Amino acid sequence: MNNHHRFLNEELPLLSPYVTKVMRVHGETQPHLVRLHKLFFDLKTELEEHTWKEETTDFKLILEYEQNPTNENYLKLKNIVSELENEHSSAGDILKELREITNDYTPPKEACSTYRLLSKT
Repeated sequence: MNNHHRFLNEELPLLSPYVTKVMRVHGETQPHLVRLHKLFFDLKTELEEHTWKEETTDFKLILEYEQNPTNENYLKLKNIVSELENEHSSAGDILKELREITNDYTPPKEACSTYRLLSKT
């Protein structure tokens, strides 16, 4: 939580206005940026919901099972892990599509500084 979740909670809101700006400025000539905008905000929402759920529910259940390894807690944990894996797969699919439509996050030669900034993050 102190590393990965904190990083996401800090960086995703900072990137949001840049993603929107690049789409508004360049989207007419580069229509893939409209799709990039939607994918980014889908990913942002998914990651925010996912990390919140981990922090408020999932990690507590893991700790509970560690302290009290009953069959009931094991079954709860097994379901949670399955849900987490599905959520991770969904986020991974979005990242794959982002990589694909951005040519491996490569900005065009004429890209502005904001566009280049997004390509580096």
